[in-house]
Amino acid sequence: MVSINQIQITGNITAAPELKAIGQGEEQLVVEGTVIHNWRLPEGATTAEKRAILPFKIYGAPARRFAESVSPKVNVLLAGHLETDEWKNGDQPRSRTFLLVRSFQYNSPKGEPVDAGETSQAKAKTKTK
Repeated sequence: MVSINQIQITGNITAAPELKAIGQGEEQLVVEGTVIHNWRLPEGATTAEKRAILPFKIYGAPARRFAESVSPKVNVLLAGHLETDEWKNGDQPRSRTFLLVRSFQYNSPKGEPVDAGETSQAKAKTKTK
């Protein structure tokens, strides 16, 4: 079955990811964090840059590997699909949408922070020089 709910996003980790155990064993680990994606707007726009902050979760053994190898401002590519947690707080329904990560890769060397204002286009130009 083909799924159209697939997302890839490149951005900088905003804070140290939080590794949690939700049971016994390696497969019961989850890491939660947020990634910020910057992009440049076309010429003539009122602002030069926009940002999107997206929460994400990684489960299982990859969660430990990710949590131990990234730090804030490290640039990563996250791939997965959107999911929504739903719960009730008293009588109020609540929800939170996040990226459930299936795979990831580092766009900057592990542990090497990048400038928060640097866009992926700027990095691509730097790499080709």
